[in-house]
Amino acid sequence: MNLNLGCGPDKKEGFINYDIRPVGDVRGDCEQGLAFADETFSHVYASHIVEHIRDLRALKKELWRVMKPGASLVVITPYYLSPDAWGDDDHCRAFSEQSFFGDFWPGFIVEKVASQHRIKVANKQKVKWLYALIRKRDA
Repeated sequence: MNLNLGCGPDKKEGFINYDIRPVGDVRGDCEQGLAFADETFSHVYASHIVEHIRDLRALKKELWRVMKPGASLVVITPYYLSPDAWGDDDHCRAFSEQSFFGDFWPGFIVEKVASQHRIKVANKQKVKWLYALIRKRDA
């Protein structure tokens, strides 16, 4: 099974679309834990959600719990120097490439961190997002 964490309006086919608002398949607050059994998911997609999480350590523990060994996690988040990183009052933190290395993701292997550039059409503002591919360790 696959999980689209904090899906918002971006519901994905073949995923359990999970959000705090009543827009997904399952409604829940990921800061209160994930209401799924241990080792349920082979893939987790988390686009523009981690910057909203106050207790990121608790979420990482929950992700580790609900992911199968070897499962993949894709994280997409605004780059810390991008206007999008701090342009939302609900953002608790911002991320750089270094945010994904070291001991920041215990129990996981960070396989790739890359940036994506976009230009917002309305104001021609350049934004930069980080994309990380993370895998749960097998043992």
